[in-house]
Amino acid sequence: MFDEYIVEVQYNDNVLVAKKDVASIYELLDAVTEDRKYAKLLIIGHNTIITEDARIEVINENKRRKDSILAEAIIVKSIGQKILTNIYIKFINIHYPTQCFYVQDKALIWLSKHIKVTSALK
Repeated sequence: MFDEYIVEVQYNDNVLVAKKDVASIYELLDAVTEDRKYAKLLIIGHNTIITEDARIEVINENKRRKDSILAEAIIVKSIGQKILTNIYIKFINIHYPTQCFYVQDKALIWLSKHIKVTSALK
């Protein structure tokens, strides 16, 4: 975690992410966040591919946690990943702010703004 609100989830380079991998990641995420609200920094590795079943699992898991996730920044490494991520953001009914980035520092600044806005609303 970068601070008490931002949790990093990173997929390694050159891997094929399957549904079971996603389930394991979300189990760990639940253990780390302990039902607290959080912002998610998702980093997708170089040449990393997420299977269709895994993408559906991500969508379902994120919907289940929609009240806990303050915002999600997704860092990609290629134009192909960016295209798929933007399709995901545009066409899936996401219940929290989500944006795609190439640079981690910009993603963290964006997440911090959403954390501050949410904290101010309390």
